[in-house]
Amino acid sequence: GIIKNCWTANILAKCGLRIEDTKTPGRIYEISVEHHKDVEVQIENVRNWTIVNLQTEENIGSENAISVDMSKSRNIRFMNYFAYRVMSIREGHPYAMRLRDCKDIQILGGHIWSYGQKPYQNMVNLPEYSVMVPDHEINRFVLE
Repeated sequence: GIIKNCWTANILAKCGLRIEDTKTPGRIYEISVEHHKDVEVQIENVRNWTIVNLQTEENIGSENAISVDMSKSRNIRFMNYFAYRVMSIREGHPYAMRLRDCKDIQILGGHIWSYGQKPYQNMVNLPEYSVMVPDHEINRFVLE
């Protein structure tokens, strides 16, 4: 399927976008997922998706949310990914994206940004390797 030009914001929802249990190729173009309590985008057991121009945004009430939480997924490509936190957030978060049991993941253009002093501290958390990718700007990241 194809999803394009969407905005999903809800301060009461725990998750903004969930993709799960599919091998069918999918594409998302121009989506803004904002202000959800626990996670903006959740991807679980998914293969063959491309997500172009994803923007997530954390605000007061979602300061502990993860931008992207992905597990058991393969062949996922992010192009021009923005993880934004508004300036009024007073506490940091250790990472924007968490990848667990994933392979063939690409980030082609990743940006962590905030007007304030508390952007995400790292772009990617790879807990099974005990590794954080600390960059706030990524040209190309590949998890094989």
